[in-house]
Amino acid sequence: MSTVMWDLDGCATLFVEEFYPRLCAWEDLTPTEWETWHHYRTHGISDTDFVKHLTQYAEEGGFGDQTPVDGFAEAVKQIAAAGHTQHVVTDRPEIALADTAWWIEEYAPEINTLEISRDKTVFMAQGPGPYYAIDDRVENVQALLNAGVNAYLMDWPWNRDSILPRVVSLEEFAQIVCA
Repeated sequence: MSTVMWDLDGCATLFVEEFYPRLCAWEDLTPTEWETWHHYRTHGISDTDFVKHLTQYAEEGGFGDQTPVDGFAEAVKQIAAAGHTQHVVTDRPEIALADTAWWIEEYAPEINTLEISRDKTVFMAQGPGPYYAIDDRVENVQALLNAGVNAYLMDWPWNRDSILPRVVSLEEFAQIVCA
């Protein structure tokens, strides 16, 4: 049995597709292709202002309304059926906790725990290894790999410059975990 970590935004949800247009509307900007994780900086938006907008998005229920990535529910079910535990670790504002818990119950009730944390390795306290994880941020996957986790980047334009292990679909991730 393995312990598996899911990142939500950019892995299980269509975060960029749904948040970015709202961010551009709030800032009166014309959307461009999201090319790096910190793409908002190309519009002159500071990290502090970006977090303020994430909080606004959470206050408006945006994290409860997100569309799951194709294959998410099926991948979660496949991993659960193989006997592995699954844990969400997401770096969202705390105010998004209730909407996030509702979303998980709606789309992936097989998920065992939810934690809001910037440190994605916290899931390792939830069970024995081997450990598997999927995330879309290069820094997170590198930290997970450094901690001994079998970690994979969800393939997106903003992380394609990295040579870290990656998957192109959630089905591929589930197959790796269940192999």
